[in-house]
Amino acid sequence: MRICLYTETALPTIGGQELAVDALARQFRASGHEVVVLTLRGRRGTHVGDSALGYPVVRHPRFISKRFLLGYYRRYLEAVYREYAFNVLHCHNVYPAGYVATLWAASQGVPIVLTSHAQDIAPTNPLLRKRNVPLRVREVLSEADAVVATNKSMQQRCHVLGADRARITRIPSGVDFQRYATAVPRPDWLHGIIKSGRYFLFLGPLAPHTGVDLLIEAYRLLVDRCGVHLVIAGAGKEATALAADVVRQQLVRRVHFVGTVEGDDKTYLLQNALCTVVPSRATDDAALVILESYAAGVPVIAAQVPGLEESIRPRVTGLLVPTESSSELTGALAYLAADRTRAHAWGLAAQKLARKFDWRRIAQQHLELYASLSCSSTRRRAAA
Repeated sequence: MRICLYTETALPTIGGQELAVDALARQFRASGHEVVVLTLRGRRGTHVGDSALGYPVVRHPRFISKRFLLGYYRRYLEAVYREYAFNVLHCHNVYPAGYVATLWAASQGVPIVLTSHAQDIAPTNPLLRKRNVPLRVREVLSEADAVVATNKSMQQRCHVLGADRARITRIPSGVDFQRYATAVPRPDWLHGIIKSGRYFLFLGPLAPHTGVDLLIEAYRLLVDRCGVHLVIAGAGKEATALAADVVRQQLVRRVHFVGTVEGDDKTYLLQNALCTVVPSRATDDAALVILESYAAGVPVIAAQVPGLEESIRPRVTGLLVPTESSSELTGALAYLAADRTRAHAWGLAAQKLARKFDWRRIAQQHLELYASLSCSSTRRRAAA
């Protein structure tokens, strides 16, 4: 099978969408299939290093506008098609990438699969309030041969926006299970005060939608009642303000900002946390953090946000708390801090669950979907 993955963002940018595309491309290649990734050029000054990825990457110019002149970009899909002759086109954005794909594929007979990674079709996306964009999104979702929903919330959102329920397939996000399940050495740079099993971990962008400010407030209410520290791993525009807030609340000795972490450093922090905390106000990439924590054998406390809440099995793999409630979050933190044996047991249960989401299994589900579309889509378009 020859597969084209069309995504608006790819490595070296790091996020759930970029990692998902990379993982699928690698797994498809490992299974003996041909794959090419079509994406946008990096912003000026960005070093891409595509040649080291192990699969071909083609980049086209960034969109001048996400509303006008989108038909122009069909030429880049056509060029990739002439070189790679792919027989499945999987778009990792409904709009505008999916829209460009449907314009190109109208007369090609190549099945189109869509996966949204939440932000492009989120109700809060201002682009969806622009003239003609909602209609285009509806057209793309209704014309696609298959729509992949990573969770129940995304399944419902895609249907509301125009996808036929019969063409929506639930395939969850995946995780590199072996990477996070295999013990790694402690980083040399990590301060000695941060001890294994004695810290809560936040991992993600330091931005309002991730709720890290809420976590700091919840931890402040707890700090005098436990000996567990708080490690905040990530970077973002809110970093300076958050650090100032920690100083103001006299939490500097207990709250530790370690910046962006990757590779074995990230794995170590996940594996050795008492629990990972995901206080998000929006789904974003937080579902991936939950899976990575599970694979590392660590439970998760998460906010009851659509798309996240189904990832948590309360009192089995972690705890759910209402969004925007620092007091409820404090209670959940205190609960696990008071019983580390329970936290360990929940971590083992979470790790067992995470095996089901290894990228090899998730990629196979995609391949089975692609195979089911190869003939039916051509007949459907011919009949139209």
